Amino acid sequence: MTDLLGLLKISISNSDGFPRLTWEVGTSQLEQGASALAAAIARRRLGVNPRLHSLWAKRHSGDADGSLDETDLKLLQAALLEDIGSPDDPADAAHLNGLIAEAIWLEVIEAMDAGLGVPLRVESHDWSVTDPGGDGLTVHATPDGFCFRLWESKHHGTTAPVRDTANLACRQLHERSLSY
Repeated sequence: MTDLLGLLKISISNSDGFPRLTWEVGTSQLEQGASALAAAIARRRLGVNPRLHSLWAKRHSGDADGSLDETDLKLLQAALLEDIGSPDDPADAAHLNGLIAEAIWLEVIEAMDAGLGVPLRVESHDWSVTDPGGDGLTVHATPDGFCFRLWESKHHGTTAPVRDTANLACRQLHERSLSY
């Protein structure tokens, strides 16, 4: 697979006293760039599960044999299609464009020194860059490991009754549990 950085023309200007990065990809390399960007997004989203990432990579490179079982298909869809969608259910254009911009930014910024050194990212990418935040997620250490209570993080900063927030969180977990 082609490396996205190898396809981008990156220039750094300093006209206003702050480094400014500009990226361009040639029209003859758009297909390669899209493939490299897809690989970068899949690596970030599936990298925590090497088996699923391997399944995706084989299909992406055309080396796949056979079909996926229903569970793997659902897991891949949940992990990969957030803000991307499918031909039958396309993502909102603003969400897709936000994801593309963020994915390119992550690939470039983690490898570029714009004068202050290569940045160290403490927080990983946001899987839904254009969605509003502010959930106030808190992860608790318990004797059994780590946990979070989705209703509690959703209720952060709201005046709605707790039962409404808990019901919303239950529906969200039911609909999106595989992606968590």
